[in-house]
Amino acid sequence: MSSIIRAHLIRHVPVINPGQIWYGKDIAFDTTSPRVQSYFNQLAQALPHDPEKSLWLSSPYPRAIATAEGVISAIKHQENCALALHQDEGFIEQQYGVMEDMKHDEVKHCAGAADYLSDMWNKPPQDGESMQMLQNRVSASLDRIRKTAPEGCEDAVIFTHGGVIMAAYAHARGKRMIDVFKDKKSSLTPSFSYISCLTISADRQSGQWTWNDQYLKGISKQPS
Repeated sequence: MSSIIRAHLIRHVPVINPGQIWYGKDIAFDTTSPRVQSYFNQLAQALPHDPEKSLWLSSPYPRAIATAEGVISAIKHQENCALALHQDEGFIEQQYGVMEDMKHDEVKHCAGAADYLSDMWNKPPQDGESMQMLQNRVSASLDRIRKTAPEGCEDAVIFTHGGVIMAAYAHARGKRMIDVFKDKKSSLTPSFSYISCLTISADRQSGQWTWNDQYLKGISKQPS
């Protein structure tokens, strides 16, 4: 068994959000445009998909599952390969609580969001998660996979969300997510774009996650 396990974190397909709301589990998304289909094909070629050596996981949110299914369909079109997809609650998006389904301008006047907007790292919105809570959850989920992945598994392919990937990146870099968030426009920081893929790795014994500049760019966010 290899002492190294890799986690490939893929952000879901573009969402359709003309109202500019803080969305939660359910929102419209695009899986059928030619551009999205081309990224499915690209990931089908790039991602490890030997059923004996890879574990395929998805957030249970519809947009993440649909992204995984699109890539798996592209793999099956290219070769005969049977992949099982498992849902994992540890990789759902940051929980915004009372802010969900509110427009960005409305949130500024929401009492339940005031603490979060003033200190996103330490203070959660009402009924939601702070960035620190999210990073702790994602870090624990990655370590659970590192410890429990089947013998012979070398790669975990995880379809998830932008906030989750940013938290995983911060964990692998030994940083706080809030600092990555503040620096996300830097050319040295991945863009965490739609259908992008960030790869981190860990030694199964030591548990140290690292990032070695492995990042496949996806589709940039377009104005709604």
